[in-house]
Amino acid sequence: MVEVVTAEKVDAYDLGYIAGNRLETEEGVHIYYERYGIDAPTTVVLIPNLFLIAPLWRNFTTELATKYSIVSYDLRNKGASTQVDGVVDFQQHIHDLRAVLTHLGVERPYLVASSDSTLLAREYALAYPDEVGGLGLYGPVFNAIGGRRRKRLIQSWLSTVTNVGPTALFNEMYPLIYSHHTVEYGGSPAYLALKERFIALSSQQQLTTNLETSLTVDDDPDKLRRISAPVLLSAGENDFQTSEGMMREIAAIMPDARVETIPHSGHAPYFEATAEFEASIDRFVQSTLAL
Repeated sequence: MVEVVTAEKVDAYDLGYIAGNRLETEEGVHIYYERYGIDAPTTVVLIPNLFLIAPLWRNFTTELATKYSIVSYDLRNKGASTQVDGVVDFQQHIHDLRAVLTHLGVERPYLVASSDSTLLAREYALAYPDEVGGLGLYGPVFNAIGGRRRKRLIQSWLSTVTNVGPTALFNEMYPLIYSHHTVEYGGSPAYLALKERFIALSSQQQLTTNLETSLTVDDDPDKLRRISAPVLLSAGENDFQTSEGMMREIAAIMPDARVETIPHSGHAPYFEATAEFEASIDRFVQSTLAL
């Protein structure tokens, strides 16, 4: 079944923040977080990417919340977390995630990441290998040979947002991120609804800072060989950046990785194939818990 992103769906998304859900790190940075779902021993942590905010995940985890405890949060310089000036050291994102998990008493969670946040999940699993139950990586932006392609893409987006602005960046990204089904059948109403939210949630300064931060990450493929946690590599079949073949090359050098493709979706399967996105996470978690 093809799930198309429509203007009606976008307008119905719950993006409301919950008052009081902010913790202060040792640096004095405030990080917004949410915890919902059931009181379960297994926690699924949704790591935001550069363009998403924590409340959005509530719209894509309705079924998961009936089976697991769910945690989401805003990166520093995004959403309700502290806004910063200048490039953020990527290690600070790792420390922020650990601060959230420590604050909530979460042990050995399953980290679910998408797009550029798959880099953060990778780095966290390397920094704290005994504290991760598994990694669900959707549309991973790294590969098994190096990061030149990723960085050229980020540099192109950075040039667009710096020289023209956020609207131009959205126009450049829209036909890449979403599949032909959404672009064709969602039409202008879906495009306009998604653009409105993108512009409202991402200032030019935030976008510039976050894109610059992503350029500081080391893409050394040898890192993948050192990840001991079980890993799910998944992408939409129409993902502009991540192919099944590329994921199989990654899995071949990782100790414990599996590959799957989500039909009828692009780089953001949680938008375009929400039911399968949730089912995919559930299958992965259950398969590792059964070992």
